[in-house]
Amino acid sequence: MELTDREKEVFRVHDNDLSKSASYHVEDGLVDTYYTQNPDDKQISVTYSYLKRLIMEVVRRKNYNIPENVSYNIDDLLLTIIEVDEVLVGFDPIYYKDSTRMNRYFDVLVEKMDSEQLDSLLFSFNRVNDSFRQFFINYIPRLVSLADKLENDLSFQETSDSTPSITLLEDESVDDDWIDWEFDEDETSINYDSNQNGNSETESSGKTINEADELSEESLTEYLKFINTVSILIKFKNIGHSISGKLLALKNQRKLDEFYSNEEFSSMFEAIMQHDTKESTFYFHGTQCVEDAEYILVEGLGIEREDLNTTSYREFTKDEVILYSRGLAGEVGREAIVILDAPKNPDGTEMRIVQPKEDNYKTHFHQSGLQGLNGKDNYIVYPEFIVGYVDKTNKKIVFNPKYKNYDR
Repeated sequence: MELTDREKEVFRVHDNDLSKSASYHVEDGLVDTYYTQNPDDKQISVTYSYLKRLIMEVVRRKNYNIPENVSYNIDDLLLTIIEVDEVLVGFDPIYYKDSTRMNRYFDVLVEKMDSEQLDSLLFSFNRVNDSFRQFFINYIPRLVSLADKLENDLSFQETSDSTPSITLLEDESVDDDWIDWEFDEDETSINYDSNQNGNSETESSGKTINEADELSEESLTEYLKFINTVSILIKFKNIGHSISGKLLALKNQRKLDEFYSNEEFSSMFEAIMQHDTKESTFYFHGTQCVEDAEYILVEGLGIEREDLNTTSYREFTKDEVILYSRGLAGEVGREAIVILDAPKNPDGTEMRIVQPKEDNYKTHFHQSGLQGLNGKDNYIVYPEFIVGYVDKTNKKIVFNPKYKNYDR
């Protein structure tokens, strides 16, 4: 099938002479579907338009009866694919169609929540939003391979149309087993039989697509439904992500308010953070628990690599100290942040406070997993360069009596 000028422009970005297969041309645009916030993105829109043209050409040549604009019933589809967490009491998947209703629902829900409750809510709602990605996964990888199957089928039909038919002679026979042979149904399929509300499968909730028969009329109908609906689903996904952003901002603000409203904590926090950046640089290391921070004050900070930047961040603000966490579950830095002091030399360079650790010097070294799980503490920052730590669990500031400038 001849490419349009727009398709040539987009596909030439990665295939200048347009010699690659159809799957190569569509892969980037399909993968971008997972991440894009713009359903009208040129690469994405051209990719789906091209796939639709391929499908409709196969439909025409096979004399299938499939309307070009066939699509899902949006309400039924949302009720089927959106998995609502029990934390979101009264949440209706149809809210994704209306940002005003979605905002109104969360405005009421979060009014009296503290930061921990908001954190739990945000985690649950992000899982709900992930329903769109899960739905896309059912189609996008298979659309990549479908592109080649469509292209090959069209090429075969074009060749067949120009090839004389073969007539059997009277003494020739055809193997009856070959005539009667059929594919067994492949167990791998796209099928939405029910949802969390117990709704049975409807015409618009997604039918089975068998891998063994992806060019059948039924299968191509399902692919066209997805292609004609995906841009709408991207818009709905964006509404969910917008709400997640607002929940995150609200959670962060309430967390800051909770810390700063504690006058004793706020006063001590200001004291431990004060330093002249011309004389020293502060580094901030997140631990996985308060106990780890306590050990570090006594023993020093054991680290795997000589570069302090691999395990600490330079010059956090107070807000960043409170809000910082990372790791698969946000466990690193959630409970405590250790503060390190790297003095500056007269020429303004930082003194090297990371030193090789002696073999007989023992520390409670806990890998965070961010640099692997099999490392060991080859280096150390001794206690004299450790200012103290921020106990975020109990809203306390702990100063280190072994710190070289403790008297200040």
